[in-house]
Amino acid sequence: MKILVLLVLVLTAGCSATADVGEEIKMRVNSSTVNCEGLMEGECLLIQQGEKIDSEDWEYFYFKDDIVGFNYEPGFIYDIIVKRIPVANPPQDVSSFKYELVKILSKARDEQ
Repeated sequence: MKILVLLVLVLTAGCSATADVGEEIKMRVNSSTVNCEGLMEGECLLIQQGEKIDSEDWEYFYFKDDIVGFNYEPGFIYDIIVKRIPVANPPQDVSSFKYELVKILSKARDEQ
């Protein structure tokens, strides 16, 4: 019985510790996607993050559908906060981070 209680405590502590892993980052998502090659072939989001927000430089975000909880709609520019969580031992050609939407700060129609 003592072993069972100890096991439950260890598992519970492990779960709560991993819930806080990761960092929140601000990201801007462009109103259109691009075809991309490199890590993967397919459709990529164009993003800005950190100090590059409001610049003319856009980065490819290869894992278009991998922001959990974010439903991208073409034609809108988004400012969002995501939680970037490290993935231990990811398979080859897969991101070493998992992304989760925390909050949509703004969603504006791109008039261009």
